Amino acid sequence: MPEKTVAVSIRTSEKVYAELQKEAKEHDESLNTLVNQILRFETEFANTARKVGTQAISKSTYKELLDVMDEETVAAAAYKAGINAPKNFIESKHGEVNLRTVLDFLRVTAIYGRCWDYNETIHGNTTTLVLSHTLGRKYSVFVSNYVMSLFASIRIEPKVSMSDSSVIVELLVSE
Repeated sequence: MPEKTVAVSIRTSEKVYAELQKEAKEHDESLNTLVNQILRFETEFANTARKVGTQAISKSTYKELLDVMDEETVAAAAYKAGINAPKNFIESKHGEVNLRTVLDFLRVTAIYGRCWDYNETIHGNTTTLVLSHTLGRKYSVFVSNYVMSLFASIRIEPKVSMSDSSVIVELLVSE
């Protein structure tokens, strides 16, 4: 069922309006769609990210950092990062950490943090997540350990496998 919408009116500077019009045209979308995307980004991700101190870095910088570390160091750092950072984000946004809010965190991180592409499928009582990326094996090591730590915080032990460009997480969810 589509979300219910409301009509609103806003005031903005001519300069901001011109930039929004230009960007909408470049992406072949309506100004309304673009503004909704911006507002959704702010409400679903950016506001919470600021509250918990999230810092953005470029993919190339991230890859360079990973390239100078051995895989064991990457794995240990990722597992440690997966304990607190997502928990703080999830609690700030949802008030509690559970399977639903962890899955939302991974989805929102994919969409707005652009850390990976997120695909979720459900077959019976198995939920499978595929987190795809273009940053190579060490990033897969990072993501797999980060995700294992995150799920451990809610007492779920997923089956995790990886390739150089993806991490597959299988969750057995009781109904």
